[in-house]
Amino acid sequence: MAQFFRTRHVEAAAQTLADRHQRLIIKAAYQSPRPIWMRFDQISGHPFHYYTHENRQPWRGWQENGGVLLIREYGAKGWERSAGDHPALVLAEPPLSLAELADDCQHTLETVCVYDPTNWRGLEDALEIRYPPESIIQQVFEALLTLRDQPHPLLVEVLDYLGKLYLPMCVAWEVTRVLPEIAGLSGTRTERAMARIGRMVCDRKVKMWMWTILRVRPSDPGLAELYDKLETLPRLPSGRTLFTKHDLHAQFPHFRHQLKVMNHAGNIERHAACHVGTLNGREPDYDVIRAEREAAREEMMRLKDRLKSWPSFPLAKSLSVESP
Repeated sequence: MAQFFRTRHVEAAAQTLADRHQRLIIKAAYQSPRPIWMRFDQISGHPFHYYTHENRQPWRGWQENGGVLLIREYGAKGWERSAGDHPALVLAEPPLSLAELADDCQHTLETVCVYDPTNWRGLEDALEIRYPPESIIQQVFEALLTLRDQPHPLLVEVLDYLGKLYLPMCVAWEVTRVLPEIAGLSGTRTERAMARIGRMVCDRKVKMWMWTILRVRPSDPGLAELYDKLETLPRLPSGRTLFTKHDLHAQFPHFRHQLKVMNHAGNIERHAACHVGTLNGREPDYDVIRAEREAAREEMMRLKDRLKSWPSFPLAKSLSVESP
């Protein structure tokens, strides 16, 4: 079983572990809206391998040649199983629960070192975003009712194309623009609120549709192939091309990144997503929401107590730093 440590000097701890072990994983996928960024340029002498949504298989080079495997993207899933057993893990930010901690270190054999922040306010804000208060949930639900009764002009033709424009309880929303605008909230808070109440207020599975406007065919062969595929998909009267991930993912597994590249280059205009669901007529269960929120707070307190009970990580003498 791995031994657990805490540290205020996460770069020095990572350097010590990288020097000590052939393979090290650093997870720096921040949940706090105001993270303490880890300074990777202070870790030297070892090759870095990067896990991203576009490059999910950096394992072979890391497992065969050693070095540091860096997990940067929040929400990255499956890396624990794919990486397999490894001697050491550094968490550049504490998780929000003991369950998340257990998931992160399930294949770590010797040493787990977790950053011990001097101030937990950023992580408390992250918990507040993940488990929104009742008032925010209510704002989002009322915005959904508004969109049900008066569909947003941007989404009317999507509902019309799907044959759902006149269904009485059908609603379409977009979490980056339309729903936040009506609810009067930020996109992040709106998205988290929808994640909490979606199953409570919608019947059956909510389906996500994406759309973009095609402008200029890219010169890059890989991007051009995706552009040509988009031209074969349904086009709405406004000129927007409508599609789902299932239309593209099998042939273009990294299509989201490719769309971002084309958007930046001006080949397409705005890549966005909307959700279409059927309201069940019930309000969110605020008792359940309050219970989830309180349980999450208690779990964070247990995590903080557990972290404080661990010994400080012993840095290599050449890397010793003064305590703050």
